[in-house]
Amino acid sequence: MFRAGLRTLAGLVASVAALLPSSAPAQQLSLSWLDNSGGQASFVIQRATGSAGTYGQIAQAPAGTATYTDTSVSLGSTYCYRVAAVNSAGTSAFSNSACGSPSGGFTVTVTETGNGSGTVTSSPAGINCGTACSYTYPSSSAVTLTATPASGSTFGGWSGGGCSGAAPCTMVGNVSASVTAPFTIASVNPVPAISSLAPSSATQGGPAFTLTVTGTGFVPASTVQWNGSMRTTSFVSATQLTASIPASDLAGASTAAVTVVTPAPGGGTAAAATFSIVIPNPVPTLTSIAPTTAPQNGPALSLTVNGSNFIPSSVVQWNGSGRPTTFVGATQLTASIAASDLAAAGPATVTVLTAGPGGGTSSAQAFTVIAPSLTVSASTSVSGGSITATLSNSPGGSTDWLGLSAVASADTSFLQHTDVGAGITSRTWTVTMPAAPGSYEFRLYLNNMYTVAARSAAVTVVNPTPKITSLSPSSVAVGSAAFTLTVSGSGFASGATATVGGQVRAVTVVSATQVRIAVLAGDVASVGNVQVQVTNPGGCVSGGCASNTVNLGVVRNRWRFH
Repeated sequence: MFRAGLRTLAGLVASVAALLPSSAPAQQLSLSWLDNSGGQASFVIQRATGSAGTYGQIAQAPAGTATYTDTSVSLGSTYCYRVAAVNSAGTSAFSNSACGSPSGGFTVTVTETGNGSGTVTSSPAGINCGTACSYTYPSSSAVTLTATPASGSTFGGWSGGGCSGAAPCTMVGNVSASVTAPFTIASVNPVPAISSLAPSSATQGGPAFTLTVTGTGFVPASTVQWNGSMRTTSFVSATQLTASIPASDLAGASTAAVTVVTPAPGGGTAAAATFSIVIPNPVPTLTSIAPTTAPQNGPALSLTVNGSNFIPSSVVQWNGSGRPTTFVGATQLTASIAASDLAAAGPATVTVLTAGPGGGTSSAQAFTVIAPSLTVSASTSVSGGSITATLSNSPGGSTDWLGLSAVASADTSFLQHTDVGAGITSRTWTVTMPAAPGSYEFRLYLNNMYTVAARSAAVTVVNPTPKITSLSPSSVAVGSAAFTLTVSGSGFASGATATVGGQVRAVTVVSATQVRIAVLAGDVASVGNVQVQVTNPGGCVSGGCASNTVNLGVVRNRWRFH
């Protein structure tokens, strides 16, 4: 006989998130009943979906239990429950039915991505993804997600749901969210390999330096080793590392083994590359050179360099650039100086460079390239005057020549010319200057070409000061008609002007010694002397451009009576 029967269930209570502990999930229903068996019976629990649904057993609670929480419910659905007691005597009738719906909340869904693996768990409990990747929590719950990568995998950081970074993410609120957790298989470090070192050698006793190691398979954790000892290393790229090599590593004259070590996973040690530590070359000393001068644009020459500590690889430098060098001995070198090195006048520096290891550059000796020059006997000349040009320091080319040209005219333009003469470095040349006023210069041309190597100062050709010696006629009768006055003298220039009685009159320049002036009738309308003056165009010698004045006499008519 069933002695521990059931009384009416104390009630089936729908779980309301706001009335449950904060850790309690929202997606559940809790029920309780009155145990009349005194703890001697277990209980069969049946559930139906909706009041018209079919009941089915979902659990059996052990003896002494009077509550049950159903977590396999969904939001929006109504569930009905009934309970029956079970003991050795049999099963009691079912209790009354009680129905309810789970309370609201927010759902967090986790999606794991990537080729790696790991686990995402939540606090409070509910999500344990890989297996349980979605859970509904009570409204306003604080849910913290934690990602733990499996061995050999890495966690790439959250995305979605307001989460970011790799640290645990806490969400608070009522809005459902989807969060992505990427897990990636951890890469295996490659085996490093060295292809080159820069530099590949250094001088014994030299200073600390930075060694550049080029190769393949480098990672940020790779380190450069010097004879098996780690050196401070900087990762540049997968193909380059730099390492700080202290001066103490260069104390001995030998070689050093340079390797690269990459730690596990994978990794390894690169085959060693050899770094050479060599005895330094001596620093050269320069004491003299011969010759010490040469003319500008002169021919190529052989330069003898004297000093000490020269070695076969020492090079003579001209203004810092190497020249073909012959090793004569530890105290002498010869160098070929090209004609192009003598193209520009001025000082040149001669040094000796011995390349490393060690070595260096000697102090400098001065070499002077002397420019040719042209000077003139005077800076001003009258038209047709004589000027002497003096040439100095010419290179002496067999086809060099001198020209007289207008200043600023093209190099191909000249008015007079003469040859300098083979091997002649200095000479004079006297010329008759052009009649036309202007600025002229003497030019030195090289190699029968229009290459100008020197120019003189400008010589300015100016008009002479004109001078009147006579008038024809020297006098005229008062009231004469217009006539032509012939003026004789010297220094009359083309473009000269004239005045009669202070009034400008038309002029015809016949020659340097004669001009003709058109005199008007009004110029001789009164008895007296009328002044006549001739003026050359501007740019005259220091005497000025205006001539002396000469009087034209205007006289009364003389009548003869018979």
